[in-house]
Amino acid sequence: MSSRSSWVYKPTSSISEKYELGEQIGQAGQFGYALVAKDLVTNEKRAVKVVSKCRFKRTADRRAHFESLRAEIAVLQGMHHHNIIKFYEVFEDRQNIKIVMELAAGGELFDRIQEKGNYSEKEASDILRQMFKGVKYLHEHKVAHCDLKPDNFVFKEKDSDVIKIIDFGMAKFVKKRHHFHTLCGTPYYVAPEVINEEYAESCDIWSMGVVMFVMLFGYPPFYADQEEFGRGTDLEIFRQIQKGFNNVTKPGYGAHFPADSPCSDSVKDLIHKCLNLDPVARITAAEALKHPWLTGEKASSHPIAENVLANMCKFNGTCKFKDAVLDLMVNTLEQCEIKALRETFEEVDSNGDGEITAAELKEALATEHLSVDTKSLESLLAMADVDGDGVLSWEELLHVAVQKRLVAKEERLFQLFTRLDLNHDGVIDASELKVVLGDHSDEHARELIEEVDTNGDGTIDYREFLHLWYDKKFVPMTKRSSSSK
Repeated sequence: MSSRSSWVYKPTSSISEKYELGEQIGQAGQFGYALVAKDLVTNEKRAVKVVSKCRFKRTADRRAHFESLRAEIAVLQGMHHHNIIKFYEVFEDRQNIKIVMELAAGGELFDRIQEKGNYSEKEASDILRQMFKGVKYLHEHKVAHCDLKPDNFVFKEKDSDVIKIIDFGMAKFVKKRHHFHTLCGTPYYVAPEVINEEYAESCDIWSMGVVMFVMLFGYPPFYADQEEFGRGTDLEIFRQIQKGFNNVTKPGYGAHFPADSPCSDSVKDLIHKCLNLDPVARITAAEALKHPWLTGEKASSHPIAENVLANMCKFNGTCKFKDAVLDLMVNTLEQCEIKALRETFEEVDSNGDGEITAAELKEALATEHLSVDTKSLESLLAMADVDGDGVLSWEELLHVAVQKRLVAKEERLFQLFTRLDLNHDGVIDASELKVVLGDHSDEHARELIEEVDTNGDGTIDYREFLHLWYDKKFVPMTKRSSSSK
């Protein structure tokens, strides 16, 4: 192995000579984890991203992994802006690379919104103005982020409104008269030119338009019903994106403004200019910052109603494979979380029979002064009611809690995938599943694989694994036997 292929950055001294490493921050990620670190000289706290260099066995996979890290470091080294996570230095040994960055411990964008409950256009405008300032800086320095979404905006501190752009794993330097040709990003937020695989930094503005829309209306403008489209959901979302956004207000969901969620004409105008199909005509970050909605002149101070159903409707259906994996992952919940969940379950289960009905759920929501129609309740209950018996069991609620945590970040799903992929060859086979799940039946393990194996090769690759979690009707709903409860 050449020296170049052995090192992402370059061999350095030990990080312990300069920093005292502390507790882990959040969940482990796709290739590693993050730690809090204290500078031994200044006592200032930092975040250290620890990335394994030994994750991949195949040379091509390792080379791509290293190049991605080099690109991320190169971008971060040149970024010096109030609203972009700050890079400090890199340490590297034979096993890991450690990237020292600014510590942003204030939580993700949508977590803050959920904690706050109610907020106004004016408050949204104040936050989005910072986000656009960060994007403007990136574009002025010829960098396209290429994966702007709510997860990649975090607050500096719990009691601070300073927000930072993070996760530059897909970022690229933009060259003059050059377009990128690699599909990247998250389906709901991806720009039409990215789908066509010919794009530049203006793709970030489209993504910002979608983020604005979701902040104000609680759902993405380009939406596909997973119950209807199944495994083709992403393709349907892409088809809608390529058709473009319709700058009208009418009832229902779609690539238009919803009639039942009033907002100012000014914010509608800005979103429309961000969601322009033509990248050349699309508003720039610098132009957006001069828009009267982002300056605060035309942003309404009226509260935006909290959409309680939006979060509940994210609960997906499941299958036997997913059930088995969720059972395995229940221990990822903290005991305090399980206790709180159990107390909530028992409060809603008014007759104490160990099951929640639509009537009990409606009664519980009524005590919180939330008006929900019967049809919506039945729909919500059906999404979490895995075995189709019309009620929600304790086991089903636990599975919903675990799944919500897993799908909140793709890095968690990748970590789970690598946990199942024992030999790290990029696929999960029946023998690996049998070992991890403690299943003594070869036939049962093969049956579980077949539920998710869409290309019929006898294994589950990462794309098939992702579709399982993000697609409600990835496989037919199957009633579990009574012994599974």
